[in-house]
Amino acid sequence: MLWSGTVTESTPLTMEAQFDLRITGASLGEKAKKGERVFLVVTHEDFVAEEPRTAQVCVLTAGSIENQYLDLVLDEGEPVSFAVKGSGTVHLTGYFVIDEDGSDQADQIMDSIGMFEDESDDESFEGPSIEAIDDSDEDMSSDEEANESSITQSILDQVRAKQSSVENKKRKVPEATTPSPAKKKQKTEQSPKQETPKKSPKKQESPKGTPQQTRVQKLRGGTVAEILTPGQGSATASKGQKVTVKYEGRLAKNGKKFDAGKFSFKLGKGEVIKGMDVGIEGMLMNEKRKITIPAAQGYGNQKVGDIPAKSDLVFEVTMLRMK
Repeated sequence: MLWSGTVTESTPLTMEAQFDLRITGASLGEKAKKGERVFLVVTHEDFVAEEPRTAQVCVLTAGSIENQYLDLVLDEGEPVSFAVKGSGTVHLTGYFVIDEDGSDQADQIMDSIGMFEDESDDESFEGPSIEAIDDSDEDMSSDEEANESSITQSILDQVRAKQSSVENKKRKVPEATTPSPAKKKQKTEQSPKQETPKKSPKKQESPKGTPQQTRVQKLRGGTVAEILTPGQGSATASKGQKVTVKYEGRLAKNGKKFDAGKFSFKLGKGEVIKGMDVGIEGMLMNEKRKITIPAAQGYGNQKVGDIPAKSDLVFEVTMLRMK
């Protein structure tokens, strides 16, 4: 189910996706001035820091780089705002993500966006003309600053409301859901030298705050997962689940950072590099791992962006959500 949106410097795009949405491309409008650089930025909710964050998505240049492939996944109900720095218009395209087991989800999407059909049939409904956009770009004043401030405040209000909703849901979860991991953790912290039951040797090897005893897993294909921060609960990430992670990627040979952010994907479905699929499988909620991926399970002989060919990669990944 296709989706599209338009962003200009005077008219940011603020939204909450009614369904999971994947944005796959950004293109520059035809009236952009040749040689001008147009910056697309996004303000989104940071689930870890619990505050809005603004990040640059891409830079488009009229006459040279006018199209950019994206892979931004917005969760259902997640508040975001796209803005443009520069006089050009940026067109965003993507599609709604429909789960394999959601037979009537497509019908729900059609019903929810039926208003667009009504607007297109209404002769009085007209989108902004290119001339109007150009005129508005030239008239930059304090009104624009007030508009930007109101948009930022709107995002803040939406984020706080969602955080409050998440906290309320957490309070409703009975404490009896995760008693076993908590008890095992207390035993290892109180008496590291005490003999522990044979059923849980791994807990004895990884007491909190002891880096040299951090558990290391050698996975298939040569990928290595090192647990930096233990997770919570007993549910683990498994193939076919939709997971949301926060990550930071660096080159293994020199530690150079090449990417960071938050995104969602289906585990084990080939939507990410092989080493990421293998390294994330089995993670607990809020667990943080350092995943070292050999080139064969990364990008292989391909050069991708700032990543040279045949590069081993290191990711620090935190599990934020799984369903």
